[in-house]
Amino acid sequence: MKTFTIIALIAAALLLFGGIAAAKYRGVCSGPDGRAAWIAERIGSRLSLGETQQQQLDELLETLAGLRRDLQLSREQGRDGILRLIAEPQLDREQALTMLEQRLDLLSRRAPELIEAVADFTDSLDPTQREQLQEWIARRGHGPFGRW
Repeated sequence: MKTFTIIALIAAALLLFGGIAAAKYRGVCSGPDGRAAWIAERIGSRLSLGETQQQQLDELLETLAGLRRDLQLSREQGRDGILRLIAEPQLDREQALTMLEQRLDLLSRRAPELIEAVADFTDSLDPTQREQLQEWIARRGHGPFGRW
């Protein structure tokens, strides 16, 4: 079960962040909402998704976008906290550990939601679509966003 979780998270991250990078590089869209729409359209057309499958993909991308926003906020708060810690004569190790644990807790709390969204999307794929997705992931995400 742990292996599946790790693979699912990696696959989701590759799909989202690979698509965002490609979209940004190619200048096809601007802002997170535009990138998500571009990714959804791109994957949907490459996998020939049905209406229900497309809806599952949209929900996955929405979940990933929410997690991304939460992580950005956490990173900004963490950066400010680290700056305060290193400004002191001695680093407060306990506070630094607490800050790290808070960030890990965010990921732990959001992981089930992310796994559900990934599972809902991948469970909706037929065997051919799953095979295409596996090939893209094996090629490190070059599929729907790059050399295809």
